[in-house]
Amino acid sequence: MIMKMMVEATLTGARVSGLRGMDGWAVETDAATGAVTLVPPPGSAVTSKEWRMVPLAAVLRAAEGVQTGDLVSSLLTMLASDGEDPTRSSRGGKRQHLERVSRVYRAALSQGLSPREVIVEHFQTEDSSAGRWIAQARKEGYLGSYADEKARYAWPKHAGRKLGPDGEPLPPVPVTADQLRAFPEPIKRNTGRARSTPTRTSAPTGSEDQK
Repeated sequence: MIMKMMVEATLTGARVSGLRGMDGWAVETDAATGAVTLVPPPGSAVTSKEWRMVPLAAVLRAAEGVQTGDLVSSLLTMLASDGEDPTRSSRGGKRQHLERVSRVYRAALSQGLSPREVIVEHFQTEDSSAGRWIAQARKEGYLGSYADEKARYAWPKHAGRKLGPDGEPLPPVPVTADQLRAFPEPIKRNTGRARSTPTRTSAPTGSEDQK
């Protein structure tokens, strides 16, 4: 499944497109005024029917991530939504729902975040539901064990890696020796020691369904 929902920055805010069942439609936001505009394709008019089809909460969350620079949050929202209301994901097809859960799970791992907490937040669901979905995804073969998924996707293995449109880490970009020499020197503290990047700690050990 390739993610259709897209969000891009504009001069005034953000533009979200790829809404399911609304080909050619887009939602534009204005960061200064808070205005939200539904933009129809050529030859179409905006009615209350189209507004009811818009997963507005997910759209605004994705747009806010772009406007504030929190691109990870924006991506996770798009993965959970896929152009629909993420709170209704579990009511649709089981396969599509578990695929979304799995992609959000892996994207969270790749960013050093707790997959279960991210699923709760971006599907706007209860912790017990998130745990049940993770267990179902493992049972149906969409997810491996926590140890296997962590070994493949977890930070820092993919630190600095960008995520593709389906939530998978993109291949690392080759860096030449000349490019490395062009990087600035590390910022040093008064102690004379180079400033290091804060490390992320692993989540506490728990049962498989709690991860």
